[in-house]
Amino acid sequence: MEDSRGSTVILALSILIITSIMAGAALRVVSVQSKVAQAHKQMEMLRQAADGGIQVARMVVMNYLAARQDLPPLDDIYLDNGIKVEISCQPGSINGRKVVEISSRAYQPAATGSKLIQAQILTDGLPAYAVQAKSLMVSGSYRATVSHQSIDEDMNQDWAVSGTEARLDGDDPYPQAYPCHGPSYSDCEEACSLNHPFFIIQDQYWPGLEPDYTWKIDYAYDDLEGTEFHQLDESLITITPFYEPYGYLELLDENAREEIFSVESGFNDAFVPGEEALFRDELTHPLGEAAMGEEEYYQAQIISQLKESNAQIIYPVCTFKSQDFIKRGQLVSGFSAPFLPLPLLDDYRNLAEHDPRWQYIASNWFQLEYEDGIYRANIDSLHSSYIFIDLPVGDTVELDFNRNLGGFQLSEWLLGPKSRFFELIQQEGRPVILSSKANIHLILDPTVFNALNPDAAFYVLSGGDITLTIDPADLAYTSETAHILAFFFAAGDIHILSRKPACSYRGIINAGQEIGIQLCSEGAESEPRFLIEKSSKIFELFPQSWFYLNLAPIISYSYLD
Repeated sequence: MEDSRGSTVILALSILIITSIMAGAALRVVSVQSKVAQAHKQMEMLRQAADGGIQVARMVVMNYLAARQDLPPLDDIYLDNGIKVEISCQPGSINGRKVVEISSRAYQPAATGSKLIQAQILTDGLPAYAVQAKSLMVSGSYRATVSHQSIDEDMNQDWAVSGTEARLDGDDPYPQAYPCHGPSYSDCEEACSLNHPFFIIQDQYWPGLEPDYTWKIDYAYDDLEGTEFHQLDESLITITPFYEPYGYLELLDENAREEIFSVESGFNDAFVPGEEALFRDELTHPLGEAAMGEEEYYQAQIISQLKESNAQIIYPVCTFKSQDFIKRGQLVSGFSAPFLPLPLLDDYRNLAEHDPRWQYIASNWFQLEYEDGIYRANIDSLHSSYIFIDLPVGDTVELDFNRNLGGFQLSEWLLGPKSRFFELIQQEGRPVILSSKANIHLILDPTVFNALNPDAAFYVLSGGDITLTIDPADLAYTSETAHILAFFFAAGDIHILSRKPACSYRGIINAGQEIGIQLCSEGAESEPRFLIEKSSKIFELFPQSWFYLNLAPIISYSYLD
């Protein structure tokens, strides 16, 4: 019995020892696991802090380079949990493209371990200028000024005459006086003073003529029974008008100072068919016959007869210059035109296919109407304001937001039911994002969108060309300034046609090829004006990552420890 009790005690002690060892081991395992978890948590916090440092530095780089300022040394970031993040940026280049290399190291001064991340971002696509393209064309209309008299809205023009040619014995008794020529250029120059900095009046002289008159009649003569007289049908009218630019473009920054615009190869002043309509120079006669003196009346009759006869009316060669229509803005040349990578539009496709907030429109969408080589989207069938249209490069899609608003009153329409597209802009304050590899033609009245949401913004990215037609949908608001906040980026051309006399464009216009701006020229009661203002607000309102605007995309990202 005593041996049995001894064995039991030994067994109990053995079990107690084994249990103690196992408990100790378990405690040590738990302690190790806790330390491992703590270390993993610490490293994850450092990694996230270093990631945050990269993003902070990227935003700082974007803001400074877009403002055309040198990068400053970046301050260290101190987080509430005691982590310190050291950031540095180094500009460089890869295969001819500008990059900035960002280093971000996160660590806790009182602890061991750190996390270092290096990233490279492309910076040559940053919008340092409100307007960037390969070439720029700006067109308005020219109005002739002859002898101090400008073309009026009804295309009439009075001609002042400085002297008359004497009657000859064989002339008809009526009319009794003949115009000779108008005032000299020096007499007209002060009257034709302009605010357009690029327009030079001396360039408007008729080639080969002395600048001592602005118009004259070269008479032909004939004999009647040996007496010389004027032959009106064979006469020649030579006119040397000032072609004053009517309409202007201004480029300003957010502080209303003159803005720089970047055009790689300068202005495009090519004269294309149809642009002859830009030059307004109708020959008319004095209008107020009741107020005319006797000599003026006879001169008016001569001009009328010349117009109705076989007399030739000769105008100088019309010379179109884009610079004539730029009132404020400084051109810089030599910078490469911005580049829109087509793979970026594939990212938009993926976004539209997987994000329920987006609308993906396939090429066979039943609401795409195809006519005359153009696809037209049914605006009433849009259920989102974020849209990707899956058409290939070379096709053209038109979105006419005025088509279903014809003949409406804006104030009444705002109170009534609207399609889902307009409801999203009005009720949720959404911007409009349109992207496609195809050409995009956008027709709208910004007044409508501003009434729905004062911060309504447009983001349009095309693998081809972008055409914007600003057209009044409500005639009651035609004279109001059209305000549009937009980011336009096209791999090809961007053409803007404004049918409103006054338009203010805030944002960015980037074209891989040409930017063309055509100012309102029909029915304008005041001189058309188009303002382009660089605005950072267009980036603040973008609901996606700035990557989707091709702004400083990250091209490499490495964890070095």
